[in-house]
Amino acid sequence: MAGLETHICVMQTALDLISRGTDVHVCWDCTSSRGEEYRRHALQRLGHAGVQITNHESVAFELARDKNHPQFKGVNRLLREGQIV
Repeated sequence: MAGLETHICVMQTALDLISRGTDVHVCWDCTSSRGEEYRRHALQRLGHAGVQITNHESVAFELARDKNHPQFKGVNRLLREGQIV
């Protein structure tokens, strides 16, 4: 997951999904809040609730699985060049 207002929208959605038995991953670097403290505390609460806190680069490489994926080199290049942020 990614989104605005980590302490409200992202948190409520993630907690609802967790309560339904869904495995939830939130990219910390793809979220925001009114203030950094709000975001930090929301991410901490989500982590304690069982949400996997990750980042966009980790997700990209996890989806590719390994260097044999047909899109691996392209994704790697975009991340290295900062075109995927």
